[in-house]
Amino acid sequence: EADPYLICDAPDFNSIGASNLSSSFKLADNIDFGGLALTPIGTNGLSFNGVFDGNNFSLSNFNLNGTETRMGIIRSLGTTGQVRNLKVTSATITGSDRVGIIAGYSAGKLESIIVRDSSVTGTGDYVGGLVGLMEGNTTAILLQTYFEGDVVGVNHVGGIVGRIYFGALRKSVSEANVNASANNVGGMVGSYHDNHCAGDESTDSIS
Repeated sequence: EADPYLICDAPDFNSIGASNLSSSFKLADNIDFGGLALTPIGTNGLSFNGVFDGNNFSLSNFNLNGTETRMGIIRSLGTTGQVRNLKVTSATITGSDRVGIIAGYSAGKLESIIVRDSSVTGTGDYVGGLVGLMEGNTTAILLQTYFEGDVVGVNHVGGIVGRIYFGALRKSVSEANVNASANNVGGMVGSYHDNHCAGDESTDSIS
């Protein structure tokens, strides 16, 4: 099987798990999980440092429910990890802290990501529509991303990212309903430390 590995259906996707975390993967078709659970890529302690190319296809109708930290399609995206050209529809993800549809934690690059009609819920801090916690001085980048749905958490809760600790957010749009029970809540980013934002827009409702 050559690199990149082609992902054709839900069993293909769920077979990635914690294996081949430095390899490249590419969607070969739209994948509808039919309401079934998605198995995330990587673990809390094992980051994905490969490339996941959505190839402009979509992952849809899945849930990922857990009580652990770093929950998302990719639990932890490493400094050389990339996710690009991916669409996600009707996804539901829950976790404790560091929770996002694409990645619970990201030190890598996300580009050309569209998420619609989805919800993210964290029982703790760092909850975002796409990424829970993002950090990496020159490596952590979100470029041309979009999120529409609900984001619920406690502290550091944002429509695109819960918290940016060094990193760049560019040309992104959030149309989220964002709800935080404590502090640090925002339409795009819940809180940030020395980040660079450009060309971003939020039309969220925030509470």
